[in-house]
Amino acid sequence: MASHCLNQLQEIGALQSNALALVNASIVDLRNQNVSAARERLQSALRVDPTHFEANYNLGLLALQEQDYELAEEQFELLKAQLIEPHSVQHSHVYYQLAKLQERRLSNVSASGGFKSNASPAALQGYLQVLGISTGDIDSRLFEKVGSMYEQIQDHQEANQYYNEAYRINMSDINIASSIGSYYIKLQATEKALYYYERAVLADPNDPNLMLRIASCFRNSYLPPKQYLGMFEKIYARFPDNLTCARALMQVTKSLGMSELHERYGQDYARLHKQQQERQNEQRYQQQRLSSATSGRGSSRLRAIRPSNEERLAENSDISASLTSSSNQFLQSGNSYSVKQHVDPLGPPAERPRTGMFRTQQSNDSDDDAEMNAESLLPI
Repeated sequence: MASHCLNQLQEIGALQSNALALVNASIVDLRNQNVSAARERLQSALRVDPTHFEANYNLGLLALQEQDYELAEEQFELLKAQLIEPHSVQHSHVYYQLAKLQERRLSNVSASGGFKSNASPAALQGYLQVLGISTGDIDSRLFEKVGSMYEQIQDHQEANQYYNEAYRINMSDINIASSIGSYYIKLQATEKALYYYERAVLADPNDPNLMLRIASCFRNSYLPPKQYLGMFEKIYARFPDNLTCARALMQVTKSLGMSELHERYGQDYARLHKQQQERQNEQRYQQQRLSSATSGRGSSRLRAIRPSNEERLAENSDISASLTSSSNQFLQSGNSYSVKQHVDPLGPPAERPRTGMFRTQQSNDSDDDAEMNAESLLPI
């Protein structure tokens, strides 16, 4: 359907003079994984209308996808300078893409250098500008993003402020509730942390890690050892294959001085750890087999279509050996019989004219077709 529409636009000449038609055609090319054609159409749209917002914005997105950060920054900065209304929705999108650009730059530099990256100050300022511009409905993930960036620079108080704002917008987000709970754990405010962990468990009741955090909160709130130990045991009974549950019970029983239980859970931990390593090795082995099978499939097809020279030589030698043995048997059998030849009294018949030549005798050394003379195949 999309290609049919492109053909119609091409027939009426819209792809030569209409910038919006060129932008729509570039979107179709992107969906067809034709990135170079999409880039050319966007550049053609900008030649028609250099101030076209969608063309500049999509070209910046395309450059950001291809990690051409210079071109992406040039396009987004051009849009930021051209926009008249500074508080428009389009303006907030441009600031967001600029912040995302700075963040990706830092992540690529840290990945190439092999060191851990902190939050980029330029990216943080860009996200804060987006929050300041978009006074309407904002996605909670943007507040969570800013909170995580403040947490990377060890500003936990500011991080918690943005986490709480994100939780106010979306109370069903498990990650936000868990992040706020972890913040209160650092402040040793276990009651507040317990409140957010319980909300997170209500959203995902099958997460053993959240249940272990709740049990740890009760352990740190001066609950009797028998009670919080029972909580850990109930979690482990529900998730018997979870390695984290066994490790938590090892730590709890060790702190309580229960040597027998500590030894028992230590054995369970060693068993689960061994099973986990075996599963990882099996998965790694299956991946290696799959990769080797896919790589060897193409070479096996070539070998099936075109056998090697050694196989050809062996096949030819077998055929020649069988022919030699059959001819020797025929000669040996021909010596035991006498054939009476007929002599024509008129003499031998006249030789018929020949239109070609055929070699009746071949040397033992000339088995290859490449040594045949091409002129002998021509008519005389």
